[in-house]
Amino acid sequence: MTGPGRWWGSRALVVIATLLSLTGCRSLARAAFVPPEVAVADTKVRNIGLRGGALDVTLRVDNPNDFRLDVAGVRYIVWVDSTQVATGNVERVVTLLPRSTTLVEVPVEFLLEALRVVMVRFVASGTVPYRVTGEFRYVTPFGSITRPFESAGMVRR
Repeated sequence: MTGPGRWWGSRALVVIATLLSLTGCRSLARAAFVPPEVAVADTKVRNIGLRGGALDVTLRVDNPNDFRLDVAGVRYIVWVDSTQVATGNVERVVTLLPRSTTLVEVPVEFLLEALRVVMVRFVASGTVPYRVTGEFRYVTPFGSITRPFESAGMVRR
């Protein structure tokens, strides 16, 4: 075949090959992504009322990548022992600079029943083991990526 038909066919192959290579590059870039390390850095009681209260949980997020990441959202669950005491979702953008540590504050609201569980444990043993699990939604140069995190600790008298 010669003429315009062959020209369009060749051009279509070039476009398809380019799209496939871009898709491959994106896959390689996603494979090179190293999820940031997340740990609880601090907790502060914001208020306690008749129905429950609120904490500010500060997460330390270490970005080991050579590129900036934007955190578009955080979903979390707070556990005391094996009891879920709070859950929530925060939608906001926080920028994680390349190879740096960023503190991300997450507001956590809890019901009075959750506070009772914590206090019973604290009075009985003098310690309260906690765990924060969840996932971060990152916006990267090669698309949105969601990765889980978990951090644990102990509150002592």
